[in-house]
Amino acid sequence: RHEMFKDYKGTRKPMMEELREQVPVIKELLQKMNITTVELPGYEADDVIGTLSKEGEKAGMEVDVISGDRDLLQLASDHITICIPKTKKGQTTVEEYNTEGVRKLYKVTPTEFIDVKALMGDSSDNIPGVPELERKVQQPLFLSLVQLKMPTITQMKFLTHVTETHF
Repeated sequence: RHEMFKDYKGTRKPMMEELREQVPVIKELLQKMNITTVELPGYEADDVIGTLSKEGEKAGMEVDVISGDRDLLQLASDHITICIPKTKKGQTTVEEYNTEGVRKLYKVTPTEFIDVKALMGDSSDNIPGVPELERKVQQPLFLSLVQLKMPTITQMKFLTHVTETHF
C-alpha cells in the first residue's frame, strides 16, 4: 500500500516507545500460553487477519476477530464476526458485527463497506476520498450507486455528478 500511495498512513504517530518495548514480552507470553501468533514481513496485520479469517470460514469454522479497526468490517459474514471493543466512562463493551450487523449500521453489505470507505476517504490511513462525498455517503441514492459496483473513471464522474446535482 505504501508503494501505491506514498502518503498512506502518513499522519500516524509512531508506536509509543513504552509499548514497543512490551511487544517482545507479549509475544513470549503468548508463546508460553500456546497461543499461535502469525507475522509475515511486508504484510499488514489486516491482510494476515483477512486471509486467516477467510481460510477459517472455508474450513467450516466460526471466526471471531477482535480489533478496534473498523476496516475489518469488510470481512464480516454469517461465519465471521468482527468484535470491536469500546471503552466509555471506564466501562468496556464489545460491539459484534456479522453481515446483518454491518448492513443494519451502514446500510451496505460488508463487501460494499470498503467501497464506501474508499469513496469517502479514511483519515486514519491518510487516504483522501472523492471530494464532497463525505457528507453525502448516507444518502439513499449514493448507497444505491455504490451497490451498482461502478469501477470505471467514467462511472466515478457520473457518481460525482449525480451527488453534486441531487444532494
